[in-house]
Amino acid sequence: MKEFRVLAAEFKHETNTFCNETTGVKQFKERYIIQDNDILSYLAGAKVEMGGIIDTVKAEGFTLIPAIAANATPGGLVTREVFELVKTKIIDTIRQNAPIDGIVLSLHGAMVVEDQPDGEGELLEAIRQVVGPKPPIMCSLDLHANITEKMATHANGLFPFDTYPHLDMYDRGCEAARALAKVLREEINLVMKIKKLPILCPLLETNKEPHKPFLDKALHWEKDPRVVSVSIVTGFPYADMVDNCMTVIAQTNNDIALAEHILADIGDGIIAKYRDFVKEAIPVE
Repeated sequence: MKEFRVLAAEFKHETNTFCNETTGVKQFKERYIIQDNDILSYLAGAKVEMGGIIDTVKAEGFTLIPAIAANATPGGLVTREVFELVKTKIIDTIRQNAPIDGIVLSLHGAMVVEDQPDGEGELLEAIRQVVGPKPPIMCSLDLHANITEKMATHANGLFPFDTYPHLDMYDRGCEAARALAKVLREEINLVMKIKKLPILCPLLETNKEPHKPFLDKALHWEKDPRVVSVSIVTGFPYADMVDNCMTVIAQTNNDIALAEHILADIGDGIIAKYRDFVKEAIPVE
């Protein structure tokens, strides 16, 4: 049996574009920037996405190639300096360890760089330009990701959190890595469709109305053996960018029609209830 070589990396930031201060190398180091094998000793077994990715890739018997893990506290625009630092490290690691059979990334999905509103899209595009069209790229994402067409084009699979508060970060890392394993072994032909909804959603808990009925429906769809995953992404309203909105993601085993049916089932239902997705605040008075 072929021994697959899988690169793993993390680059996470939830960007509030209304903050005055930028988020640079200093701010990332205050949480962590870890490289190469130091990632394994720091994050293996941790109940976060990279912990799930590392544990699952190892359990699958693949060769794991850690590149970089960079994570900063939510804040202002990400500087071009730190973006280039992380991007360059990932690309250099790919080139130094070629051939790479697959890639798993822990991303947030709402990173805005000071000169680029679609941080994750630019990162995925740069990686795709280096590895070419064949190696599958799977990404874990935050529930508050702002999904862009560029992200969906250059990634083969997107696996956002189901819950807020976030209780399933480790699970989504495992899910992304397991999907990669199934694609590499040709057990599934993963197809992904997205439906962007014209709703700017506040930060609502997923275990309460109005979100819960739609999450329950997504989880019910996932019981279908043809379905790989179904996700409702609420977006991050404090990232002032064109692609800021709710998104439904449906991923199936080689069944585009089913994916589109799921998008209509859930997406149209949310749109019909859009007035419910309003957060009631107590007035100051």
